[in-house]
Amino acid sequence: MKNIDLTARLLGFGASICLLASHHSALAETPVPAVQVVKPGPEHKKMGIFAGTWTYEGETFATPLGPKEKFKGKLVSRFILDGFALETKWEEKNPLGLAQGIEIHTYDLASKSHRTYMFMNDGSQMIGTDTFGDKGIGFSYRLTDGKGRLMLARATATFTVDHKQFTSKWELSADEGSSWMPFMEYTGKKAGK
Repeated sequence: MKNIDLTARLLGFGASICLLASHHSALAETPVPAVQVVKPGPEHKKMGIFAGTWTYEGETFATPLGPKEKFKGKLVSRFILDGFALETKWEEKNPLGLAQGIEIHTYDLASKSHRTYMFMNDGSQMIGTDTFGDKGIGFSYRLTDGKGRLMLARATATFTVDHKQFTSKWELSADEGSSWMPFMEYTGKKAGK
């Protein structure tokens, strides 16, 4: 009886090995699809207009966010994540002290839109879209300030033909876009690659 149990077990084990071997052989013969390497497209490359080191200066207007004041600063933008995103870090001096921020610019293939995510050292953040045109860029954001107030922001950046200088004008809306007020204006100059 013990010999029959041992023989049955060995036959069962042998059959399992044969099944596994034939399954593995079938898998080995099934062609594996090649992995497609996705590369950034022309819409990603449009963000490169910001790439490099820039200096800028301008002024804010009196708004619910604060008083009228002058500022100047520097920003550095570079492609990250194999060219699928542009990271911008900026720092500026104003009468209240040092302001800093980080921005991530991306292209969303599903919505076919350029997206921007900004975070500042006063707790503010802006999330929205960028629209690239022949002479510049339009921006449309939802801004939450460090006190939790929600506003809309829109802006334009107009570049010189050589893309080494720009002028930017911003507006704010505290009533979901029913009315707009001037927020800030500034000019920027490219300092390096």
